[in-house]
Amino acid sequence: AELYNQPPDGALVGTVFPVRSSRAMMEEEQGFGVTMGNRDAMTRGDGFLPVTAGEDHSLVPWESWTYVSIGGGIEITFTDEMGSGHFNFAPPPLRQPLGMRSISRIQEHMPEVAFERAVAEKSEQHRPWWKTWELEFYYDVVDARGEGRDTRLDVAFALPVDEKKIGHGDLTLAVALYDSIQNRTYRASRQVIQRDSIGQVGTLLTDMLTLDAPPGSYQLTVKAENVGANRVSLFRQMVEVESYGVSGIQISDPVLAAEIRETDQESVFRRGDLHVMPLPTRLFLEGQALGLYFEVYHLTADKFGQMRYRVTLQITALEEKEGLRQLLTGKEVNPEIAMAFEQVGDQRDVQVYQLIDLNNAKKGQNRLWVIVEDLNSEQSMKKEITFRYGQ
Repeated sequence: AELYNQPPDGALVGTVFPVRSSRAMMEEEQGFGVTMGNRDAMTRGDGFLPVTAGEDHSLVPWESWTYVSIGGGIEITFTDEMGSGHFNFAPPPLRQPLGMRSISRIQEHMPEVAFERAVAEKSEQHRPWWKTWELEFYYDVVDARGEGRDTRLDVAFALPVDEKKIGHGDLTLAVALYDSIQNRTYRASRQVIQRDSIGQVGTLLTDMLTLDAPPGSYQLTVKAENVGANRVSLFRQMVEVESYGVSGIQISDPVLAAEIRETDQESVFRRGDLHVMPLPTRLFLEGQALGLYFEVYHLTADKFGQMRYRVTLQITALEEKEGLRQLLTGKEVNPEIAMAFEQVGDQRDVQVYQLIDLNNAKKGQNRLWVIVEDLNSEQSMKKEITFRYGQ
């Protein structure tokens, strides 16, 4: 009634908002006209009609999403106008079709306008539904070179094995990457059966979800849910998915690991021939060694076909007084732990892992620097990651 002077013939079974229709275009070419309650529904050769029972002549793929609890109830129609597989808000008719209300009324009910109006009216504060409690979990995000030109994004989860914190029963873990510029989303999810936990370190249930996506800026959403226990938690953050190119030395994001060992068994934690169990809490207890894993790409060969590189690892306490001293003197603070080693091999891409004794580290927050130098090309690359040592 908000869009049409008279309702279309037949029950509406699809989108109420009119979409490009082959029936309207065909009948215009034949000179018959298209009737909707005995009214013409064409606009300059482009026919726009709703989808009714037995009358789906839409020229483009469409989807209609109805949200009954938003804005008093709204319908959002998406169409794939270019046949590319990417859907966007359905466009309005080029001019007012006969049989419909004014063009201003049509524009008022355009899917994009309805969406923006609902966003403006909806509070950004999230309040869990009635009798839903928080589900405690930790997560960490790292990226590495993926298949082809894509980058692999690993999201590691750690959940306390405590019924008071995560409830009893199975869990659902989910991640999503949203690119607002290209309007595309990458998703992954899995159900975790607590009694058959994939990895358990001490009192932590550990799992990991992986996505492959083109490099760029994304909004990352991470969620853990226990439907049976009415527990759910969700976090969002912006992430830069790095490009690993085809030349010039590069290193993946460092992974802080609770365990690293050789393996021939398939699992979500397998990296080549290694089992790398991440530690999303980034908390290492006294007496616990820090496991470090990363990958090096695009090493340069010498005239004998050998790759030569040096790895330097430095751990420095993150204390206010140390930061102030560096700010006043302009000098780097001496690390509590430092080690370096050189490697020679015949592979341009290599895996590097190390167990680091933290006995000399200071309790509290620390920064780990990973520096890799290609001794043949004299190029270098470094990355950092922070962690906590001791309770």
